[in-house]
Amino acid sequence: MSKKKQEDRKQLLMRYRIDDKGRVSFIDPSCDEIPAELFGKVMSAFSEIEKKWNENVDKRSFRTVVTGFSNSKNINDDKQ
Repeated sequence: MSKKKQEDRKQLLMRYRIDDKGRVSFIDPSCDEIPAELFGKVMSAFSEIEKKWNENVDKRSFRTVVTGFSNSKNINDDKQ
């Protein structure tokens, strides 16, 4: 009789939106069971990323859109 290995990986999902000015907002975190202290640290990190991105958004002349993990393109390419 073979036993199936119990899945030990958990899931953390984060939605985000980017407004017309290129500013990002991370919203609607969703996760499996996670210790509160760890969740707090993860949310703090996302908040810091959001802050740094939005501080520098006006300094960028274009946005790069990532589709999947290996493809990216300059959205200004579509306007030519």
